[in-house]
This record gives sequence, C-alpha cells and structure tokens, in this order.
Amino acid sequence: MKTLKEYIDKMTEIDSGEPAEINEDRHELEDMLIELEHHLSSAIDLARQLSRQGRRVSGPFSGQIDAYLVPHLESWASDERQPGSIPSLRGMLEDEYEESNY
Repeated sequence: MKTLKEYIDKMTEIDSGEPAEINEDRHELEDMLIELEHHLSSAIDLARQLSRQGRRVSGPFSGQIDAYLVPHLESWASDERQPGSIPSLRGMLEDEYEESNY
C-alpha cells in the first residue's frame, strides 16, 4: 500500500507532465545557481574593493584587476553568450525543462 505522500507525489508528477525527480533536480540546480550567483556578485564587489585599495601599490596591480579580473567575473555573472556563465547555465536548464515537456 502506498503512503499518502507517495500518492500525492505521483499525482503531482502526472499533473506536471514530467517525473517528480526531474522537477526536484531542476529546482535544486536552480537553487545552486542562485547561490553561485550571489557568491559571484560578492567576488565582483571584493575585486572592486581590492582594486581601490590596491591603488596604493606601485605598478599595474589595480590596472590588472580593472582590466581583466572584474570584467571576467562580470562576464561569468551576466553574459549569456559566455559559455559556463550563470545566464548560459540557466538557459541550459530552461531548455532542458522545455525539452522534457514535449
């Protein structure tokens, strides 16, 4: 005999048109991407602070951060054309979800 939870899960699976495991996996991946996005945003803020503080150091220290580190981190955070970026990965999840509904 099935438990009530198993029954409800099965009914949810049938109603959604996709297996519950896929739906749960997708939500877990989305949650992890959101967490990664927050950490990446913090890293960008920290890199900008580092650049400001690094202006006290002679040489190209701050310039390297401003020219390379910050733009690369921003690309990972916002550029959907950047393979492996947060928006690119989010798009892949959305595409996978749409394909699984056919």
